Amino acid sequence: MPRLKNIYASLAATAFLCFGQIASADNPLLKLDMGQLKIFQKYGAFVKFELKNGEIIQVEDKAGAYWPPINMSNRGVIYLGDKMIDSASGTLIRDEKNPNLVAVGGHLTIIANNQRRSISLVRDGRRCEIPLRSFGERATDQKVVDLLKDTSLRFVDSDGPLVVLVTSFGSAPSDTTYRILTIAQDACRIDSSVNIGNPDYLVELGWSPEGHWWIIGSTENTLLRSSDGKAWTTIRLPETISELTSAYVSDSKEIWLAAVDSRLPLDAGPLLINSKDGGNSWVPLTWDSPLMKELPKYWLEGQMRAHGKETSERK
Repeated sequence: MPRLKNIYASLAATAFLCFGQIASADNPLLKLDMGQLKIFQKYGAFVKFELKNGEIIQVEDKAGAYWPPINMSNRGVIYLGDKMIDSASGTLIRDEKNPNLVAVGGHLTIIANNQRRSISLVRDGRRCEIPLRSFGERATDQKVVDLLKDTSLRFVDSDGPLVVLVTSFGSAPSDTTYRILTIAQDACRIDSSVNIGNPDYLVELGWSPEGHWWIIGSTENTLLRSSDGKAWTTIRLPETISELTSAYVSDSKEIWLAAVDSRLPLDAGPLLINSKDGGNSWVPLTWDSPLMKELPKYWLEGQMRAHGKETSERK
């Protein structure tokens, strides 16, 4: 399928994440219908959400680093910075009109305060303010919201502990280090901090109600999992897997990866891989695989690969 080869060419080019623009000139625009919402994606450029009334909300895609962040609940509500979209109805259901506000999900909203050099965490109506120095950030004139924008601080929504992935960028990729924090919101302080060094180029911090937390790395193809946000386990991935860009952990046993598996030709399936035994064995999906019907409904990367259709450029 030429469409899939085109998609793979653009995905493979994301190996240059921090060092330049997407290398592939053959980078199609994909369209995905989700409820009454139309989603258009051009890898390494943008994701556009077209509402039922024709209004467009655009997200920048800098080689997989989205701004504003794209977060989706298991009910199909999409959180885009200060905006919320209901995919079922295709309507904008909230717009705070605040560029310093990022709704991470139904539980958690982050507000960057540049004057106070702090971040406020609003969770289920309760507000907690934490100074940047608590995250280990060096003194800088950089706007607080830009630390979210450049992925120095990554938060994830959950109904458990507040988990933060802190990236300390070095002059070279090998100098970059990562820490995983949990926050005790009642006491408004860092509850735990785990320095995990530089295991990979980490690109995603995720959570699901049954699968709990995960982190993925895209260079060495790394998958870390945790049931409490504090203790993390590395899931061994087979050497046949490469170009890992996203994951979805459905529960304690089922894991989905957006990646290439060399056991299949590139045009044989949507570049998705499934495990039903917690990572002991992996099955790459083909276009006619029964697993296609089990794909998490609101996992955007998985749905785009499985059901995104190449379309013409939009003005």
